[in-house]
Amino acid sequence: MRAIAILALLVTSPAYGYVRALSSTGTPLDRRGKCPQLELGGPSNPALSTERLSAALMTSADAWNTPTASCANPRIVVATNGASASDIGYDGTNLVIWRLPGFCDVPSHHQDDVCTARNAAAVTTVFFIDKPGSARDGELLEADVELNAVDFNFSDQGVPDRVDLVNTITHEFGHVLGLDHTCYTVPGSAPAIDSTGAAVPSCFPLSALPAEATQATMFNFETPGEIDKRAPTTAETEGVCAIYAGHSTICHGSEGCSIAPATHAVSLALTLLVVAALLWARRRGRRRS
Repeated sequence: MRAIAILALLVTSPAYGYVRALSSTGTPLDRRGKCPQLELGGPSNPALSTERLSAALMTSADAWNTPTASCANPRIVVATNGASASDIGYDGTNLVIWRLPGFCDVPSHHQDDVCTARNAAAVTTVFFIDKPGSARDGELLEADVELNAVDFNFSDQGVPDRVDLVNTITHEFGHVLGLDHTCYTVPGSAPAIDSTGAAVPSCFPLSALPAEATQATMFNFETPGEIDKRAPTTAETEGVCAIYAGHSTICHGSEGCSIAPATHAVSLALTLLVVAALLWARRRGRRRS
């Protein structure tokens, strides 16, 4: 992981179908200022043009923005210009970047999240203030998204044996808003209860999970060709409305992120895993964020 601090984020809410990400002291993460503006950076993917990636990003942004338009939601914006940053890091840019074949062969990348979680279709790194006792504890500052084209082929047209780009990005944008996964993969890594007071389920075995967890867009796993999570569930969008209810500083424009001085920002990487990755040629296995 690219983490200055590794925090426990995995909580599930069977009743509502949405999850809150938490700081180390249990403070739920949320945005308290500017809208998250996503910018495209890095090399383009020869298999999917920049125009098609931009269209997918806008479709996923609308999937969250439209049903929450009446709420004080931090509207997701997709920038049309080039990114002001070139790599993952707390730098004031919410970046979306492809990781292409050959990326993990470079020694300096061996410990990067995409390279250590080889069955992750995507990795989102969130940066937030983790400062116990501070009024800003849990403030979500930035989120960077990496798309794993090292190990997976993507499609924006629902091709059965490829990872669906919109399905994946919609999940990642849930992390941008402060949501987390609906089950946990590491014993002891999640809070004991969810936002409803129910016990947090383990992801394993997958067959034992309640439908509310597996049908949510924020479920930790996807399958090749899956498209039914291109839009969040009603429970998840209602959850976003509940999270941001009463926020008076949430923007409604296309502002970007800015680095606040003297903050104690930490990062956490979240991975979205692909089920049945071993059935694919060239797959070396692991998850989804």
